[in-house]
Amino acid sequence: MYKTPEILTDLIRENPLLEFGLAYRLFNLSQLAKYLHPMVEARAKRDVRPETIVTALSRLQTHKIKQAPQAQDFRVENVSVTSGLGTRTYHNTPEVRAQLSKLMERAHENNAFFHHTESTYEITIFYDQGTRNQLEKLLPFPTKYENETITCVGVRFGEELFHIPGLLFSLMQKINLQNVNIVDISSTFTEFNFYVDQADTKITFETLYDCFVRK
Repeated sequence: MYKTPEILTDLIRENPLLEFGLAYRLFNLSQLAKYLHPMVEARAKRDVRPETIVTALSRLQTHKIKQAPQAQDFRVENVSVTSGLGTRTYHNTPEVRAQLSKLMERAHENNAFFHHTESTYEITIFYDQGTRNQLEKLLPFPTKYENETITCVGVRFGEELFHIPGLLFSLMQKINLQNVNIVDISSTFTEFNFYVDQADTKITFETLYDCFVRK
């Protein structure tokens, strides 16, 4: 039979938002207990009193605060902004992929900003305005989504942070708390790029800079 603290520990470990909220005392524990109550009982396979959950959450919260990762633990080297971008999403078809390779080649020849991601059914591209004319000629296919007001906010960090768990989550958490919709994310060994709407450029940049660059 699983004990309530063990069940709650597993639930919290599986949910970064719960971990973050407990670590920084963001939750009303009574309300959180009501929310978790049916999930705890489902795993316990027995009746569990809400008061028992509140007590267990209080003890777990104290433990989490002692271990809470602080923003100053993550210091990035630079935050940059590339504005005036657009994005389009296409169905992933052989025709689109064939033309996409030509567009990528021309963009690279012109040293233009260009990024693309592929999934099983879709292809999304990000491009600067200088590439738009070539885009219209080479990819005259129906789009699933278009947005011509995109900004890329890039974060560059030291190689020593690559293996630290939670770096990307910490960055995204701060952005999400500002109610910013992240359109897409791309990454390399020491960089994360967050694609956001142009209207969210200032708040995204200032949030990341103030939390992870400014001493």
